[in-house]
Amino acid sequence: MYVAKNEGINAAEEALHIIGQKADGALRDALSIFDQIVSLSGKTITYKDVIEILMCSIMSIILRPLMVP
Repeated sequence: MYVAKNEGINAAEEALHIIGQKADGALRDALSIFDQIVSLSGKTITYKDVIEILMCSIMSIILRPLMVP
């Protein structure tokens, strides 16, 4: 949220959560994904934008914690 606010980006908290999940907690990866999404969606990032841009299904996000050993 800090980076989004400082960059003047209106980002939904759940959208940023998905970015963090996809980056596996790696800051550089999260920033890279964030930059890519901003370049494609503009100054407002929604959960739907992130899902569509990353081309992931909601089911894979829901089931991911169940697949970790």
